[in-house]
Amino acid sequence: MLETGLESIVTVVFAAIGLFALYGFFWCIEWLKGVPPDQIGVEPLDTTPKQIKVKCPHCERNLYGANTDMIGDTAVCQNCLNEFTIEA
Repeated sequence: MLETGLESIVTVVFAAIGLFALYGFFWCIEWLKGVPPDQIGVEPLDTTPKQIKVKCPHCERNLYGANTDMIGDTAVCQNCLNEFTIEA
């Protein structure tokens, strides 16, 4: 009876060590890919720029091709040559 209990404990300990080693293996793979340690296992944020509608404040003509990366930049209207800042 004692041997069976000891075998169960040893099996559980080796299983825990194996799971820890497996976790460490995948952590190392992520680390080698260049993922910072505090970001491993975290879903990356979607940082792709989104299209936004921008109109010239002077002539109300649409500025095509504007995206969220351009917010705060200066643009020039092709219709009236008015210079304005792109806002969200």
